Amino acid sequence: MAIVVLLYTQTKRPPNVAPPMTTVIIWIAKLGEFLGLQKDGEPGIKCLWKGVKRLFDIALSWKEREIIFRHRLIYSSEIILN
Repeated sequence: MAIVVLLYTQTKRPPNVAPPMTTVIIWIAKLGEFLGLQKDGEPGIKCLWKGVKRLFDIALSWKEREIIFRHRLIYSSEIILN
């Protein structure tokens, strides 16, 4: 979810087709400090673990942002109605 959100914010349109799994693994590894240089080879388990933890944090903060936005919207509509 967060990967698609990151892509969407950069391209303004969600992709029509899901990206290949290898691409998603590279994206997650890059979140975990994998540089992805030509000589680096495949990402290791440590980069993937760090990337998954960071992806979880991104998803959690996105969800909290949505809750705060809804709360502000409800609160502001209560002010207008009163």
